[in-house]
Amino acid sequence: MKSCILFVSLLFLSSALAGCPNTAISTAKTFASQFASPSNQDIVITSDTVLESSPGVVLKSLTLRAKLYLKDANLELRTGFLKVENGGFLIAGGSDCPITNKVKIIL
Repeated sequence: MKSCILFVSLLFLSSALAGCPNTAISTAKTFASQFASPSNQDIVITSDTVLESSPGVVLKSLTLRAKLYLKDANLELRTGFLKVENGGFLIAGGSDCPITNKVKIIL
């Protein structure tokens, strides 16, 4: 049920965005460069970040206080919970560049 709600929320967010976030993605830090070994860690995103590839591990938690862009790639993100705080956004595609690959967020 949680996954369904998250999917619907992502769908609405991506359709509500004007244009394509590719310019913002090109200036954001990469997830891998900020979190070298995220396995079973509490991860807090405090600056705009792009998830370019699947971390390959289960995160203990993921808290967004800035933008987390999901690149248009086959991605799988596993976390105990996902919390979007004030100033945080989870962005997947946009009206001019929809996500065409499979993105899985498993809670």
